[in-house]
Amino acid sequence: GGAVMGNLINIISYNLPNDYYDTYPSKLRGLSTKDIQDAAKKVVYPNNLVWVVVTDKSKVEAGIKDFGYEVNYIDGDGNLIK
Repeated sequence: GGAVMGNLINIISYNLPNDYYDTYPSKLRGLSTKDIQDAAKKVVYPNNLVWVVVTDKSKVEAGIKDFGYEVNYIDGDGNLIK
């Protein structure tokens, strides 16, 4: 019920057509790679991304550092480990 209510709220809030969710999948399937790349260029700024990697540090640390980005470690509560 909550998902249906959320969809109805979106339709009303954003003045979407009543069949928005019925036609949405076919619209996505109709996108070309170029369409997606053009949209990404408008909203994705790689220099502002933050990657969060949760894994066994001993297995991936060297590979991650090879990317050349700053690497910080945090504990389970989000506190920076120095």
